[in-house]
Order: sequence, then structure tokens, then C-alpha cells
Amino acid sequence: MIEKPQAYSISEIVKEIKSSLEGEFFNITIQGEVTNLSYSSAGHIYFTLSDDQAALSCALFRGDALRNPMIRKVNEGDKLIVSGSISVYLKRGTFQLIAKKLSFFGKGDLKAQFEQLKLKLGQEGLFDIEVKKEIPKFPKKIAIITAPGGAALQDFLNIMKRRAFDFHITIVGSLMQGDKCAASVVQALNKIQKVGDFDVVVITRGGGAIEDLWGFNDEKLVRKIFEFSIPVISAIGHQTDYTLCDYVSDMRCETPSSAAEVLSSPQVEIQRQLNTIGRRLKSAALEVKSQLSHLMVNLNPKNSISHLKELFSDYKYRLKSASLVDKIDAIGLNQYHQELDDLQERMLRAIVKKEQGEREKIHLFKAVLDNISPYRVLARGYTMITTEENQVLTSSKNFDKLESDTSLSVHFKDGVREVFKKD
Repeated sequence: MIEKPQAYSISEIVKEIKSSLEGEFFNITIQGEVTNLSYSSAGHIYFTLSDDQAALSCALFRGDALRNPMIRKVNEGDKLIVSGSISVYLKRGTFQLIAKKLSFFGKGDLKAQFEQLKLKLGQEGLFDIEVKKEIPKFPKKIAIITAPGGAALQDFLNIMKRRAFDFHITIVGSLMQGDKCAASVVQALNKIQKVGDFDVVVITRGGGAIEDLWGFNDEKLVRKIFEFSIPVISAIGHQTDYTLCDYVSDMRCETPSSAAEVLSSPQVEIQRQLNTIGRRLKSAALEVKSQLSHLMVNLNPKNSISHLKELFSDYKYRLKSASLVDKIDAIGLNQYHQELDDLQERMLRAIVKKEQGEREKIHLFKAVLDNISPYRVLARGYTMITTEENQVLTSSKNFDKLESDTSLSVHFKDGVREVFKKD
């Protein structure tokens, strides 16, 4: 009977590896370039030692850090000689070097290469502010060079969809890490240049170690961006990550999200202004409507006639209340008739005067309504264009947005004519 091979549990195999590695690589000394340097709140220091082919995580715990005060002078790109032992972290199944003693070996090769090429290209004027192209304020056609499906692309697209309303994005896939990264980005730029119908190009990816971003320090890529005819935005890495592509591009953004915010900000401001204008127009329209309603009520002939009837009834009541008949003995019949005639004449004059005043008000309000009428503007030689939905075209930008052969109505002072938009 064939026996089944022994199956290790995860903890058993990791413990075996831990015992083997820690026993084999005890008190060793290695050298490499420092990247990903970070400090914890507990006083521990973590970093990565790397060369051109591999990388190794390292930890310098608080007590050992106090015994190596020179660690506070270490920067990204420095080259160190580190003594310590390999340790395996059981919970994650990862290994790292527990550093005990550190000393400087010299400036790191990658950092030195970066500074040397930066100085060379800077002296040639590739990074000068004066040669940078202006980023369009309202770019409609945007080409983005990135890894399809990456988090950087999704962040960029989500912000553009949420904040902007008039744009078209073309995704040009490219390798964004590794030895072929620079050549792949150059190839993507060549594709974009061949099409040529773009307002701006965005090169973007997430953050990483200096080795991950090294392709963006390639001299051929930097020179390609410098000679590129379309404005380029570099959004590579995080806030602290700088590459030569950042220096040569027409604009550098700290993250993919900030690049999307920069491109969409003018449209956000336009939306804000339109919303404000819309609210003000609505408020003004309601106010005008209220005023017109009030004028129509006051100028209604039925209301004027009713007012005159009330006035006549009042005078009639006052005449009746005079009771001159009861005073005939005191003032005589002639005086009674005279006073009656006077009252009747005063009443008629008052009625005529009131009617004349009301007519003048009506004419005045009619003139006001005529002056604010849009047809009064047409009478001065202007025209008004409306769409099929009876919306007034107020700007050439709105006209450009209309599709070809859209039916339009042109309003003159003496009539309306139908026309069609032609590109």
C-alpha cells in the first residue's frame, strides 16, 4: 500500500523555513541602496536595501536605532553597510533583515544617476519654465497613458465623471514599471502624436519605490516629452515621488486624482456660476411675475368701474344725508336747490377727474409693459433665435453644441422664419 506524502500545515512549514533561514543567515553583513525609508511612532525605523536586481526589507528597532544615531542622517538613495540577522515573521510568512549596526558606504548608484542626468538635461534647458506649453483651460479631448485597469486610472476617471461635463478620454495602455516601461510610454506618445487630435496628455500611475519609478527617468522618454507637440501632465507616484518626467512635463501633479481635479476645475467653476445665475434668474422672473400680476389687478377695467360705482354710491348717500328738505324753513327753497346743484356738480367733477386719473394710470402701465416687452427690442432691428423646444440661444457656444440640420426659429419684428443649422 502506497503511503500518502506528509502534508505540512502553514505554521509548520513557515516555522521550518524560519529555523533554517535564521540559523543559516545569522550575523551577516550586506550593502545596498536605501529606499522606502519610514519612521514609526514607537521609534522603530524601516527601510529597503536594494541593488539593480533585488531588494531586501530591513528593520532597525528602537534600541538599536539609539545605538546607531547616524540613522537620522540617512536619506533615500544613500548606500549603507548593514550588519544583522535574517528573521522570519510567522504571521505573514515574510522575512527581513533585523539590523544591528549601520555605516555609510557612499551615495546610492540610482540616486547618483538621477542627479547626474537631471543636471545634464537641466543645463540643456529641458526643464526651463519658459519652454513649457500652457495647459488648455477647457480640454475636451484627453489622452491618458497608464496601465489599463489600474487604480490610478480608476481614480482619474471617477473624479472626471463626478466633476466635469464636457470631455472625452482616450486610454492608451502602456507598461508603467520595469525595464520596458520607458520604451512603452514612448510608443504610446507616438500613437497619440500620430492621431494628433488631443488637447492634453496625462501620464499617470500610482506610487512606488525608486526602482518601480525608474523608467520615468529614462533620457529618451524625457526628450520625447520635451519635443512633444501636445501639452503633457505628469501625475506619477505620490506627493514625495519625483522623476525626470515631472521636471520636463508642462505640469506636474502630485497624484492621478489631483491631475483630474486640475483638468476639471474650470468646468466646476462654470457649473457653479451657471447654478448661481439660474437661481438669480428664477428669483427675478418670480419678482417680475408678481409685479405684473399686481399691475393687471390694479389696471383691470372691472375694478375701475366697481370703484367708480362705490364712489357714486358714496356721493349719493352724502346727498341724501344732507336732508336739505328738513331745512327749507331755515334757508328757503332756492338755497336748497342751489346747494343740491352744487353737490351734483361737485360729484360729476370728481367722477370725471377720477376717471381721467385712472385712464392716465392705465396708459402709463401700458407704456411700461410695452418697454419691457421683448418685441420692442425686435422692433429696433434685433432678432431672436429659438430652438424647437422654444429655448432662446444666448451664446455662440450653445449654437456650436447644436447638431447639424437642427431646426431653428428666427423672430423678426414682423414675423418668424424657420432656418436650419449647417456646419
